[in-house]
Amino acid sequence: MEESIQYKTVIPINGDPYKTIAKDGMPIYLVSEYLKDCQRTSSKFSNTAYTYVTNLLPFFRWLDSQELTIEDITLHHVKSYIEFLRQQDLTQRTIRQYGGAILRFIRWCMEPDDAEKLLYREKGRPIISRGLLTSINRGEMAGLRDCLPKVRRNLPEVMSQEELNKIRAWISETYQDDPKLSTLYRCIIEVLFGAAVRRGELLALRIDSFDGKNLLVKNIPENEFDVSTIKKIGASLKTGERKLPLDSYTAYWIHRWKTECRPAKAHHLGHGFMFTSLHPDRYGQPLTGEALRWLLNRINHPQYGAGLKRNIHPHLFRHTWATLAIEGGVSLTSIQWFLGHTSPNSTQIYTHISDPTITMELNEWRKQKAYKYFGLNEVDND
Repeated sequence: MEESIQYKTVIPINGDPYKTIAKDGMPIYLVSEYLKDCQRTSSKFSNTAYTYVTNLLPFFRWLDSQELTIEDITLHHVKSYIEFLRQQDLTQRTIRQYGGAILRFIRWCMEPDDAEKLLYREKGRPIISRGLLTSINRGEMAGLRDCLPKVRRNLPEVMSQEELNKIRAWISETYQDDPKLSTLYRCIIEVLFGAAVRRGELLALRIDSFDGKNLLVKNIPENEFDVSTIKKIGASLKTGERKLPLDSYTAYWIHRWKTECRPAKAHHLGHGFMFTSLHPDRYGQPLTGEALRWLLNRINHPQYGAGLKRNIHPHLFRHTWATLAIEGGVSLTSIQWFLGHTSPNSTQIYTHISDPTITMELNEWRKQKAYKYFGLNEVDND
């Protein structure tokens, strides 16, 4: 299955915009409206909205092969499509991803009275009833997710302190003859770990995001850059703006990069991004996701890298910070806010590392307070 949307061979049917289709039966107008709503609920330049729409392509291919339109489908058709996915050479996770995308889209197509809104509207903006799917009701929608395969979430990997120190030492040794490049790479590593930002959030940081103590993860001004430019850089913001209080070590490396090493040409170019390239061909221009991958590939290199036993990726620093915070007694609410998780369920995955800590806290609580209520003091004394 292709992973891209190609709007080709556009065929208007009786002038009805809802039935205007593109390649593989994709209704352009309808999907375009869905994409706009997805973008309203995620960040302006996030890939999440595009992923939702891309995952619809196999569904519309299937509808086209069945000579159906979106208005024709019933609960039976949705279940038939999920069964069709099961028969393909796809992983359980991919089947759930494609199936989940269809359920989101169907809920969006239904009238507000038929199902809870998937996408929340901006305040003051009227809700327009689409009413395309009158043959599927709210009760039936509730059970559709049970048709998708259950996928067990993998526990997140974490780095050891030794591995993190190896990376720091490797950067210092490898780039000892180039202080600016050494500072840039060291600052990137410290921000990935100390601020626990996502890859896209790192690349989206602006020069004014740092005030000396805090790091503001914020949206890129829409009027300054077009979507293609942001996509090329790889910058994105997944879950909204937040102000992160930094530790002094991370703040030191950001300050050092900003004041001593960031090219003056970056200021003259006026793009405002914090991290810039030091390569002669792109000197002073925004650092891209490709450049970040190059650095991590160098760190992971079996011969010339940092000598680690695992491959390092940006999210691994985030996992490590979250796990250390849990083990250090930071509340899940605070960690959820710091990481930018919209749901506490996303933060809950880090608690598996802290089972001994939880056990110790429970035992201590029982000894100090609970036993007085449960009358177990006598048992303890035996």
